Amino acid sequence: MSNQKRELGYRGSYIQADKLHCLYVFSHIFKKMLGNPKYPKNVLAKFSDFDNVLFRPANKKPIDPYIVWLFNICEISIINPIFPKGFFSKSNETTENTNLKWGMFTYRINVANSQNKSINTKNISFEYNLEEASEKTNKYLNNYLEQIEKNQIITASNYKIFEKQKMEVISKIIEKHQKTGRNKLLLNLDEFEDPDGINFVDMCLIFERQDYLKINYFKDDYKSIYLDMKDKILENSTAKQEVLEAKPITEALTAPDNNRIEILFNKNLGILYREPKSEFCHEFRKDSKLFKITAMLIDKKGNFYETNKIQGDIDSFNTTQVRKLIIKLRSTLQKNLKIKNFIEGQATKGYRINTMEFNVVITEE
Repeated sequence: MSNQKRELGYRGSYIQADKLHCLYVFSHIFKKMLGNPKYPKNVLAKFSDFDNVLFRPANKKPIDPYIVWLFNICEISIINPIFPKGFFSKSNETTENTNLKWGMFTYRINVANSQNKSINTKNISFEYNLEEASEKTNKYLNNYLEQIEKNQIITASNYKIFEKQKMEVISKIIEKHQKTGRNKLLLNLDEFEDPDGINFVDMCLIFERQDYLKINYFKDDYKSIYLDMKDKILENSTAKQEVLEAKPITEALTAPDNNRIEILFNKNLGILYREPKSEFCHEFRKDSKLFKITAMLIDKKGNFYETNKIQGDIDSFNTTQVRKLIIKLRSTLQKNLKIKNFIEGQATKGYRINTMEFNVVITEE
């Protein structure tokens, strides 16, 4: 894996979400199989054997491309692949131990996957070394998590956000522990104010590495986790809570204007922009909920605006609709002003303008 820092992908993961789930699940499965004497050193398998209840690709996609990716990315050797007659062309079945057939297969299945076509892999079998599979999947997973911890993948601006999200997750775990008095907890992604902004699986895996918790299992398409909280997470919890507390006025004063992006807001015209205006500008419909939310957050001058109060002030159906509107607003500003993280969200507190990175100026021009 390259050490080059990159922009975050789906939910902040360098690895696409489904692929990360696949890597996580099968690294543990291989480890369990390795400790079971009933499994031989070289395992004979078909792709259907990997259709595990713990891993279901989104939208019921075929599992084959994920397993091909897993074996390729972890460099797990395939031994004696056996393809059925006519799989590539009108040729006889082959047991040739060459990379050619496997290479042709991976190419074909990846092309089919990109075209949303399915390939019948029911009768394809192969052997792989269980010890190698266990070692390499665990090594790749740990390498991925280690590079995130050392800030070798995520860009500087996104890493700061990632660290804040980690604090938010820690705060939620401690809060649930204090309410229930239990260490065994169920944590749901929907409990957070801005669930789409939480890199849930990555964080839980990193926390397990740091001995903050033990993952029992994920559920609900990885939107919930059953975990055992460890005492280590309570160490310096007061300091962690202080980090979470908002200090927008201090932040604005300590962040020089020349280090912040200047955003201009004309409330009368319903325009939000930055220079050059001809390139980075968005004009709202003044009767739209997006305009009302933007104006209210700017009026708050960096202080949090509670979600339920936003709901009442814009006459929204519920807080879920507010969250969807915030997501849409972020997307709109990213598209038209080419800015990210303009609006911050925090569980129990609501939303605010990110005054650390942006200086909002009210204008009538």
